[in-house]
Amino acid sequence: MKASISCVIIFLILIIFSCTKEFNNPYDRACPSILWTPTNLIAVLNQATITISWEENETHFDGFVLEKSADSINWSSVTSGLIDKTVRTYIDSTSNSRPNVFYRIYAKADLNISGHTYSKDLKLPISLPTITTTSFTSITSTSVSCGGIVTSDGRSNIITRGVCWSTVPNPTISDSLTINGTGIGIFMCTITGLNPNVTYFIRAYATNIVGTSYGNTIILSLQYPVYFSTTGHYYRFVARPNISWTDARDEAMSDSMKYNGLRGYLATITSSEENTFVNEITKGTAWIGATDIAQNGYWRWVTGPEGLEDGGKGLLFWKGTGFQAKSDPAEYGSVNGAFQNWNYWNSPFSASLDPRMWEPNDTGGVEFYAHITFFPSDPADSYYWNDLPNSGATGDYISAGYIIEYGGL
Repeated sequence: MKASISCVIIFLILIIFSCTKEFNNPYDRACPSILWTPTNLIAVLNQATITISWEENETHFDGFVLEKSADSINWSSVTSGLIDKTVRTYIDSTSNSRPNVFYRIYAKADLNISGHTYSKDLKLPISLPTITTTSFTSITSTSVSCGGIVTSDGRSNIITRGVCWSTVPNPTISDSLTINGTGIGIFMCTITGLNPNVTYFIRAYATNIVGTSYGNTIILSLQYPVYFSTTGHYYRFVARPNISWTDARDEAMSDSMKYNGLRGYLATITSSEENTFVNEITKGTAWIGATDIAQNGYWRWVTGPEGLEDGGKGLLFWKGTGFQAKSDPAEYGSVNGAFQNWNYWNSPFSASLDPRMWEPNDTGGVEFYAHITFFPSDPADSYYWNDLPNSGATGDYISAGYIIEYGGL
């Protein structure tokens, strides 16, 4: 019995002296040594960032672990790995921080860690959420799909979010609205029960404890298609701000855009009478169904019945740029006397003038899609054709929507 007790005492003495021997060497991985704890942890708010600083005089360890918490109970590291042991400051973004934020730091060597040093409670200002209204994704004669993106909750949980609308500008949550969940991120909704031939103002909203903020306003004008007896077809202007030509083409042909069983398509304008009628319903810069993307300079109507002609290539109605057609009309211009309405075509010609003056001009070699011009400050220069890139351009050349036509398919 005495022998057994003696062995235990000797074993404990060996352990104690073994660890004590390395007590002042925290880099020793074989012994659960005590690392020096960082000191004087300070967090300072600088508008959109927080600067955290600390002190540590030793270097016999691998690095620091800096953690953050909103309640001083649940902690998460602010970096994916260790902070280098030579570093004494760190800048943390406050974009996802809650109103109360705590920090703690400790040194680490292999599996060994030091004690924790805590910062004081840092109270961050809370603010209104930040939200953007997304573009329309589907439009019928009585409904529209749209939504919003909450990019910041203002450091206060989003209580509710959705879309509101009215027939007057700047709608609020006191008007008609949808409710689409909580939190940050993207959401979508469908507004139904809308009336044709009425203009609606729509914007997304998000509410937190501070209040409600709103996204940008988008304008929707629903119209019943209008019948044109000369062609026996129906037409309407579809308000779709910033829509590209290819998206307008696809949307016009979608099932959601059918009218009385007729499938729609980007309008093809083949006569002066049809052109005058279409201009009367055009409410902004609008895409039509012409392009030369398949062969530069060879403009075809590629939608509707005309799009089926020439083996599916579409009806060829124009060759070359406006300048080429002016300078060499025998080779370029209207094909077989086809109707055209290119902008500035009636302007006098001079070879000394800028070749880009007459449309189509293919500025930058990227303008392959036709649209109807609309200049609010210059009505006399509106309702002509112009070529643009697929995504449109800037200023008065930003797409406001497209002209949809029904009939012949």
